[in-house]
Amino acid sequence: MLSLCVLANNFKMNENAKTLLTLIEQYLEKNPSIRFTQALFNLGITEFADKKNPESKGFLLRDIYNDDDLSVLERVAKQNGA
Repeated sequence: MLSLCVLANNFKMNENAKTLLTLIEQYLEKNPSIRFTQALFNLGITEFADKKNPESKGFLLRDIYNDDDLSVLERVAKQNGA
C-alpha cells in the first residue's frame, strides 16, 4: 500500500496538508478497524453542522469545503487535546 506520506512528498503540497495526511495515516495504523470516513470524523476533520445538538439537523455534516488546512489542523489539535 502506498503511504500517504510518500504520496504527499511526491506532489507539491503545503506543510499543513502534509501534517494532516500524516495524522490520518498514524490514526488509521493505530486503529486498523476504523473506516476512513470514521477516522476523519473521529479526528475532528469532519463534524456535525450542529455540534451541540446534531439530531436537530438530522445528523447533517458541516460542509468543510472552504476550511483552510491550518483551520482543520487546529480543529484536529483541539479535538484531540493538543
